[in-house]
Amino acid sequence: MWVVIDPQNITFEELCKNFEVYNDMVVTQVVHLQYKKEGNCTYITHLDHEYVFYTIDEYDNRMGNVTQKGTAKTRLKSFKIDNSRIPFDYRCKVLRKDESGNDLPPEDEQLLCYVLECYFKHKDLLKEYFQKILS
Repeated sequence: MWVVIDPQNITFEELCKNFEVYNDMVVTQVVHLQYKKEGNCTYITHLDHEYVFYTIDEYDNRMGNVTQKGTAKTRLKSFKIDNSRIPFDYRCKVLRKDESGNDLPPEDEQLLCYVLECYFKHKDLLKEYFQKILS
């Protein structure tokens, strides 16, 4: 997983060594957010998820080069939130079910973590990253 942070953006991209090929393209997932600091608070002003399509050569290069773009096909956006003011530490109620389909008690989860967990396949990478930044 690549995480790129600058003073206004954070981009998470899930990259896998054992990647899947679809129509001669490698497909990755990206969650991107823009943020703004106001006083003691940081707000998410933009949040989106998209699929990125790489040629095999582009993907090989991407594994070591954060600036490599995927050009095999136009990116496909699954959702986009613009002009928002979501507190960075905003927590949402998450409803889950157990293995038998029974409702579990609602849990509070940080919104960004929830979005990443919903889309990214490799939960272990997310857990490892967030444990490192919270330590």
